[in-house]
Amino acid sequence: MDGELTNDSARTGALRIDGTQDGAQGDCARDDSARAGAMSAPIVEVRNLVKRYGDVVALDHFDLRIEPGEIFGLLGPNGSGKTTTINCILQLLTFDKGDICLFGEPMTPTRYDLKRKIGVVPQNVALFEELTVRENIDFFCALYVDDRRERARLVDEAIAFVGLEDYVKFRPRKLSGGLLRRLNIACGIAHRPRLAFFDEPTEPLYGRGGGDLLAHHDHGSRPVGGRGHQCRAEGPSGGRRAHHRGGGGAW
Repeated sequence: MDGELTNDSARTGALRIDGTQDGAQGDCARDDSARAGAMSAPIVEVRNLVKRYGDVVALDHFDLRIEPGEIFGLLGPNGSGKTTTINCILQLLTFDKGDICLFGEPMTPTRYDLKRKIGVVPQNVALFEELTVRENIDFFCALYVDDRRERARLVDEAIAFVGLEDYVKFRPRKLSGGLLRRLNIACGIAHRPRLAFFDEPTEPLYGRGGGDLLAHHDHGSRPVGGRGHQCRAEGPSGGRRAHHRGGGGAW
């Protein structure tokens, strides 16, 4: 489902992705507890999020709800606030106003229990040049998984998932740009996160033996291809997109 979040709609209570108006304020976790028994809590819920950089409004009463199993994409031009949105959700940026809940619980900078359930693939490749492909993936997986046997299995799965079986002993400087992006993805998902964020994933997600990485659903959280910033919540489901129309940097 497509939706547009615009400056005008934000001032009247914010336009939800599903096209309904919502001017409600308050803690999303509290509202989820009231819905207990009726439905499962959303994987991501953002309410009335406001982020300013001085006089520039990057996010203007931004609302977002992502259900378990959904694929969701934030699409828009450079500077429209996509990375700001992700960084606020991950509590890597402070914001001026709003509520953010992940897995039905309030997200704060110190909620490391929630952060362990998340995978992040940054726009810029973040790897260790002195480590091999396997060693890089193992390093990042070890941040979440202590058991070596279990970690070795997860690393093998991640390598197969991104199609790097023939390059496990290569160091990053020997890889092409596309293979580096695949390695970057493997490092972000090897620990099987329930929720995965992909910042500008683009081409490396496609062309794997005539298909694409989305066709392989056995690994848990999945990357999503396309121009923009996207995330995948655990489990099978359809996809939605939010388009940024531009203008004042507001959603």
